[in-house]
Amino acid sequence: GSVFSFDLKQTVVVEDTIGDYEKRIRSSAEKQYTYNETFTAPDAHVMIVDDNKVNRKVFTALLKMAQIQITEADSGYKAIELAASQNFDLIFMDHMMPGMDGIEAMERIKAMKEGFCANTPIIVLTANAVAGSKEKYFEDGFDGYLSKPIEPEKLFKIIMDMLPEGKIR
Repeated sequence: GSVFSFDLKQTVVVEDTIGDYEKRIRSSAEKQYTYNETFTAPDAHVMIVDDNKVNRKVFTALLKMAQIQITEADSGYKAIELAASQNFDLIFMDHMMPGMDGIEAMERIKAMKEGFCANTPIIVLTANAVAGSKEKYFEDGFDGYLSKPIEPEKLFKIIMDMLPEGKIR
């Protein structure tokens, strides 16, 4: 039943505005998404890496109709283990995870030069949509960028653009 408050003194480091995050989330939540089966890819194998089980379930549900084979990993450590033992056509990697973040996991997977996933495109999944963040992720070595909450149209476009030729029907 206690209430605590405090004042936090913070200096402004960058004057760039990040936009109205609450408005963006509200707008996204109001959209009615429907899946229009534009492609199937039953031979495609994708890994989703996210410490949040609900996020993995949403991702999997979005791709169910596309018949894509999906492997889930709940940490950067598990992603590295899976990438060392099997091939994936695409990897979707959450940025903020406990223990090992997505940047470090991506770097370790790409460092396995003779591994199954040495050339697999890795797309960052992030709620970090501030100005310049997309460019920073590309500088870090990611091959693609997808903001959360995931918009199905953007997810499908990335998959169609990045899957190896012949995997999409």
